[in-house]
Amino acid sequence: MLQILKHRTYRHLFLAQVVALIGTGLATVALSLLAFDLAGNKAGQILGTAMAIKMTAYVLIAPLASALAERVPRRMLLVSLDLVRAVTALALPFVSEVWEVYVLIAILQSASAAFTPTFQSTIPDTLANENCTHVLCNAHHKCELTRAYEHDGQQWAWKMETMLDQINEAVKDAGGCLPMQESKKWRPKYRLLLKKAETECPAPKENPIDSKKRGRVARSKSRNLLERLRDYEDDVLRFMDDPLAPYTNNQGERDLRMVKVQQKVSGCFRSMRGAEIYCRIRSYLSTCRKHSVGVGEALECLFTGTWPEFIQVKLRGTGLDAE
Repeated sequence: MLQILKHRTYRHLFLAQVVALIGTGLATVALSLLAFDLAGNKAGQILGTAMAIKMTAYVLIAPLASALAERVPRRMLLVSLDLVRAVTALALPFVSEVWEVYVLIAILQSASAAFTPTFQSTIPDTLANENCTHVLCNAHHKCELTRAYEHDGQQWAWKMETMLDQINEAVKDAGGCLPMQESKKWRPKYRLLLKKAETECPAPKENPIDSKKRGRVARSKSRNLLERLRDYEDDVLRFMDDPLAPYTNNQGERDLRMVKVQQKVSGCFRSMRGAEIYCRIRSYLSTCRKHSVGVGEALECLFTGTWPEFIQVKLRGTGLDAE
């Protein structure tokens, strides 16, 4: 777990987040104590209002920050949000009215609410190539290819969808991985089809050098799909050569979806032990479903102290007690 801290950029990012969280926590406590001093007997009401402002800021700002993080430089945004929080903390000695406490809490918590999703969206980019093998989901590609064929009339899209299906069937027949020679036969066909697609779906003309318009010329959805299939050929076709690379990541999404649902409902797990228990239960149910054992049957076996048949067979094969 601590191995990830050897990554220099991530380590700096992680430490910055720790310092920011500590600073925000101390500033929140300081503002609450200040409100207590200013309000006297009405301190409870003031603190309740302050907490309501905090939750409102998170509910309203966090979704907007997630969208903003995709459109502005994240480093600049993170630094700006930290500066806002620092200025808020420095303004504490000058507060003399209750309404000023409310304003500072709103600013502080809004900055914190925007910082968290921006920080989280930065992590995948920071660790993009850190001991990871990338595979693109061909189920998603098939949906996009179907759209390109049905809505944009792209004939190459229909042919590519058919080719991906044929490769997938060949991989299944081969037991999960194609022999090297057969794999090499598919790649020229894949590239030739995309080369012909360039004629049917050409790239837009780039802006002249003296044009006032800047940046990359907008592409159609079909063109973006074509370029992705062309530029990331290895990630698209990795399922041919690597038995651990699936044709689609739908199963992975299904396995992770309930964890994300729990996170959205509760915000987080209250303890590591609780997270481990939750993941163990979800893993057991997911494994049972993959072996055609329904959720009800799996839970019944669990509560009666027995294992489903496929687990008993596995245990007997290892010489362990199936009970």
